[in-house]
Order: sequence, then C-alpha cells, then structure tokens
Amino acid sequence: MTLPERGALPGSDLPVLFFSEDGALCDERGVLNKWPELSDTGELRHLFLKSLGRSREGFLRFCAAPADKPAFRLYSLSAAFPFRSAFAEKAVLLSTPVTAVFLAPSATAFYRLMSPSSVYAAEHVNRILFELTYLLHGGSPAFSSLSPEIFAVAARIPRLAEALFSRRCGVRCCDLRTILAALISSLGTVPALACCRVELCRTDPRAGIAAEHSAADCKAEISVEAFVSVLAVLLCLAADLTADGNLTLTLTDHGVIRETALRLHTDCLSPMEAEEGVDALYALPEHYHGHVRYITALCVLTHMDLAVRCRREEEGALPTLTVSLLIGGEPPPVLDFKYDEPERDVPLILAETAALFAPSFPPGQQDQAEEERLDPGPVR
Repeated sequence: MTLPERGALPGSDLPVLFFSEDGALCDERGVLNKWPELSDTGELRHLFLKSLGRSREGFLRFCAAPADKPAFRLYSLSAAFPFRSAFAEKAVLLSTPVTAVFLAPSATAFYRLMSPSSVYAAEHVNRILFELTYLLHGGSPAFSSLSPEIFAVAARIPRLAEALFSRRCGVRCCDLRTILAALISSLGTVPALACCRVELCRTDPRAGIAAEHSAADCKAEISVEAFVSVLAVLLCLAADLTADGNLTLTLTDHGVIRETALRLHTDCLSPMEAEEGVDALYALPEHYHGHVRYITALCVLTHMDLAVRCRREEEGALPTLTVSLLIGGEPPPVLDFKYDEPERDVPLILAETAALFAPSFPPGQQDQAEEERLDPGPVR
C-alpha cells in the first residue's frame, strides 16, 4: 500500500519512525518534537533498537522482509525509551518499501491502526486483537464501520476480557506451581492437547540453579487469565510442532524473575546463535502467525515477556526449541488471607482459549482431518 498524507493516516497523531529495508532510520514524525533533549536521528535509532532488547534482531528481519502483503508486529519498549509500546507495519512510501513504527505510552492506542474494515480483520485473531485494544482504550471514538462482533468479544473470551478490563488487568497473587499443575491436569479436556505428554519440572537441572531458588513455592502477582491463555496457545503451537509428542514445562524462580519455559524437539525452526524475542516464532509457517500475534499482544498488554531459544544439543539430534514466559521485576509477594485459589479458574480459561486455536490445521489439511474423523474404520 501507499501511505497517504499525514493528516489522513489512521492514528496520525501518533509519533512514527520510518525504517528502510536495511534497518536505517530514514525519517521520523513527532518523535524528536516530544523528546527535545535527543540530538539527532542516529541517536534516536540507537536508543530505539536498544529499547527492543532481545526483539532487536527480529525487528531488523521484519524491516528486511518484502512489503508485498500486509504485516504488523507489536513490541514492548524498555524504560530507557520515552514510549513503552511500538506498532510496526510494512508500507510503501513514495514507491519505497519502508517499515512504519508508531509509538505510544500503551499498546491500547494502536486500535486505530487495526481498522475493522482492513484486510487484517479477515482473520479472527486479528479481529479479537482489534476489539481488545479498542475496548481497553475506552471504546472511543465511535467507529461507524464496527461490526456486531465488537459487542460479542466478552462472549468469545469472557474470563480473559473481564480480567483485562478490570483494574490492574485482574492481577492476583498466586503460586505459579499450582497454576501450572492445574493447567497440565486439564489438558485432557482439549483433544488437540490430550495426546501430548507434558511433564512439569521444578527447575532446569542444566541451569545449575541454587536450592534456595527452587520453584517449590514460586509466587507472583500476575493476571492469571492472561498467563494461562498465553501458555494455552503456546501448548497448541507445541502440540503441532513437536517431533515426538513430549513437552516439558519448567518453572524456575530466579529471585526477581519467574520463568516458565516450554521445551520441545522440533525441526520447524533452525538453531539460533543467541536468544531472541517472540519475533523468532514468525520463522514458523504462516498459518501459525495468528498464534504468535495473540501471544505478543497479551504479553504487551499485561507486561509479560517472552524469550525464544533454539539449539541443537547433540550432533545429529533435532533442535530443542525453548519458549520462556518471563514474569517479574519486583520481589515475590507474600501470600496472605486474601489468597483466592485462582487455580480453580484454569480449566475454564484453557477451554475458552483452546476454542480459538485448537485444533489448528495448516491450509489444505482441514478436509483430510474431517475425512479421518468420519472414517468408520478403527481409531488409530
């Protein structure tokens, strides 16, 4: 697409950076005005890339990708940058492919860039992301082109929506070990996950973690609904990608940061030289990109972080993919009499998320799956 004049851009009041295909910052609108102490665009580019953290390499790959079809990415930015969220979109400006990066204090401001009448809305995941960000922003201004689905968002993901719309995104104090145990015990209710063997480990023995950081009592203040929903989608992904049906969830308390790592063997990703952000998962086939966008949006909205590693641990062995959900930044809370056993909600959160993503079929395999379901022969 060709970007129109500034005044016609959806969300044109948002500060924006323009990056070339080689990752150079070729223009900016409204950023230096809001940050007058910054001297030049070279320093601006350096600070923006630094604020991306482990997502830096994935962002540069996105800049280099062709702009032949619509694509966007959501990013959380570190406190070193004056804006905390970024929305990156492929575009064509004056016949030149660019990546436009809109900036805002909160990701909820980006609903204006996800018009319900755009091509993004053709996929139900993108539709839900638009609805969530629009409603979290207060449902204003009114859109004349809204479809009736906007009013049914709470019906599709009721528990998650209620938590996101509540004060502090429904943050509750809980024991992550208990939440994960409840999640694993509920997987049998989801056909796409029931066949996977999921093991919960208290720590990763290869990490050399001290005994005092055991995950036997790993407390955190989290949005339980968002935490479980992200893990449910990651498990749906892993169930499709695993080469042997074995999945491992490892819970580790690093003191300030609590890490929930999902590990599996797969040949769907090539080994990486270093740990990356969630953008690394866009190297998976395109029919998984809706999963990745959903995970990213929930993490940005509820201040969780993701780290991705893919390594070949032995010569000739399949690569091991590890996706870590990171929570923390503050000392773990002390549980008190207000603790409400949030693990009771886990099966319901899993069910509503699985209804969006599981079972997931690559293009062309839906008919095959239906034939197998109707096959009168023995179940294999």
